[in-house]
Amino acid sequence: MKALINMLFCIYIFLIPLIPSEINGKNYSNFTQVILFFTVIIYLFVIIKSKNINRLKQNFIEFISNKFYIALIVFFAIMAISAIYATDKTLAIKESIRFFSYIVTMYMISECFDDKEKENIIFTLIFTTFIVSVLGIIQYFTGIGADVFLATESKLRIQATLDNPNTLGAFEVLMFFPLISMIRTKNRSSFFRVLTGITAILAVINLAISLSRSALIGFGIGLMLLVIIFGRKMLFVLIPLVGVVLALPSTLSRIKQISDSNQNDSRVKIWNIAMKMVKEHPIGGVGNGNFITNYPKYVKAYPQFKEEGVDVFPSHNSYLKVGSELGIIGELNFIIILLLILREAFYFIKNKGESLNSHFIEGFVVVLIPFLVMNCFDNILFVPKVATFFWIMVAMLFSYRKRKSTF
Repeated sequence: MKALINMLFCIYIFLIPLIPSEINGKNYSNFTQVILFFTVIIYLFVIIKSKNINRLKQNFIEFISNKFYIALIVFFAIMAISAIYATDKTLAIKESIRFFSYIVTMYMISECFDDKEKENIIFTLIFTTFIVSVLGIIQYFTGIGADVFLATESKLRIQATLDNPNTLGAFEVLMFFPLISMIRTKNRSSFFRVLTGITAILAVINLAISLSRSALIGFGIGLMLLVIIFGRKMLFVLIPLVGVVLALPSTLSRIKQISDSNQNDSRVKIWNIAMKMVKEHPIGGVGNGNFITNYPKYVKAYPQFKEEGVDVFPSHNSYLKVGSELGIIGELNFIIILLLILREAFYFIKNKGESLNSHFIEGFVVVLIPFLVMNCFDNILFVPKVATFFWIMVAMLFSYRKRKSTF
């Protein structure tokens, strides 16, 4: 039964980025949460059947005794409470449930799976990235499903199955650095290293054709960190990869647009709206997920910040999203969560090993800072198809101290 639980959990991970949010107008975004629900039900059934309730209590107490998970639970509580005063209560509740699913996911990784089963999760992440990246390249050549264009040019942007080019770019950046790190793992088959290497190359190609400026910034910062951490020998690997990114004229154009004030004007307007919400609702914000609900009202009140032709806009900044929706209380809690992750990353650097799990976490530690920087330009931490993978990696990081499963 434990193998079944691990298999269902891997299926859950595999389907998250692959199932489109909508198919023929019907919403399928909650399908993966149903799989996670059944996985948890089977886990509880096994515990009850084995009459090991005390072990369940022990695992639960251990989980909620960790300062990091306490901070996550408090953040979830703030989200849930905000639904009371949110304009769109349904949206606030849905986003709160989604965040709770991240906590459940991290509990499963922390308390249910041993190192071997965590390796199965890592293999699933690699294979999922491979499939997403192949679909992205197919989309680039066929145009099927790619309906996003650059505003200034008739350049098609690739999104694969992740609904948005920026989401695809963030996903590929998040996975690229663990992939590069895992290639260095000893005692692994040639097939594993070849598959991981090919997937890393495909990830870079998808990053380039997504034309996501925030992803390109994160990728650049990550490459610099790789050289700093692993030395100049990494240049032999990185120079060809940079060449792949720069090979496309449209990618070069997007890199130049990073500092283009005309391109950044829409983001600045949105951020001004978010700051107006923070100013007017400083303590509790406008309610979880309700930035987009309140956006039309605010652009009506502040027409100088309206983007022509757009009625609803996300905040394009995870930190401003939290501040505008959950106020100072939520923002402070969110900062504490991120600081605890960074502290655990420093612990890992001092105590890392040579296992596959260790190399995977090492790659995540490298991409952590770039990923947080990317969230200054997009709401990546609140996009389920990327956020779920991020929190899975965070759970792997925190469970590194705890090498054996207690399930």
